[in-house]
Amino acid sequence: MSGITRQTVAIAVIGAIAAIALVYGSLKTDKRWNVFLDTARVALTQAERPNWIYLETMGLPELPDGGPVEESAYARLARYRAGLRFIAENPLGWGFGRGAFERAIELRYGVKRVASDSGLIDWAIGTGVVGVILLIAFVAGLFFIGLKVFLRNASFPTLVLMFVSIGFLSRSAIDINTRDNMLETFMFFGGLSLLLAQWPSHQIPSRL
Repeated sequence: MSGITRQTVAIAVIGAIAAIALVYGSLKTDKRWNVFLDTARVALTQAERPNWIYLETMGLPELPDGGPVEESAYARLARYRAGLRFIAENPLGWGFGRGAFERAIELRYGVKRVASDSGLIDWAIGTGVVGVILLIAFVAGLFFIGLKVFLRNASFPTLVLMFVSIGFLSRSAIDINTRDNMLETFMFFGGLSLLLAQWPSHQIPSRL
């Protein structure tokens, strides 16, 4: 096993241990986990009830024990389910544009300003299944280019390219960052780090 491979494996192991420790600590200290499973069950099985759209007037639904659901988890999961239903209803897309989920909600329920809380779902609603597959393939391609070059010369720009790519894609699953300045920022830093990753390290301008 080469030095760079051993270093990569060591980094991966340390990262995995740290992630497990963080998850375990969250499970032990965050009280929301105590009701998360029941909240998820309500959000995924009662999504036809419009509480998640009219939270201000209808309030939160109740858990089996009579307590309220966890608001953040309930709203997100109910919106994810609604978004997936919109995708299933029109897999070719509802039309690309800013806020595709909001437009679908307005057409269905007559309500504005209800976000999907997922850039990937928003993108899939707008561009269809093929569109979101192309987006994921593009970002994954940037990551694997960075990984390939990193394993060859361990340059700093390749690390930036990998972190920017995987960070954008993972964040897109739980936040709307596939539009506006968030998408522009990703494209800028992804393109810049991709360019620098292709240069021999001794030719990268020192002031960049």
